[in-house]
Amino acid sequence: MSTSEALSTTGGEAVLTSVIYRIVNKNHMLDATEIFRTLDGHKKEAFFKLGFYLLSFFYYLYRWVFPAKSFFNPSL
Repeated sequence: MSTSEALSTTGGEAVLTSVIYRIVNKNHMLDATEIFRTLDGHKKEAFFKLGFYLLSFFYYLYRWVFPAKSFFNPSL
């Protein structure tokens, strides 16, 4: 298993574990009367997920483009 495969597996498992944990503890539904009390926590979590997905996207894009670039231009 290469490093990139290990990272992608670990990242996917971490997100899946987080989602399952929220569903089991019944934290996956937002209550309209308590949304403003928990807004800071939800905002932090949303930005963390956004950062993780953006980082993953650009990492996979880099891992996809760099081999294709060297394939079409063997002098690199």
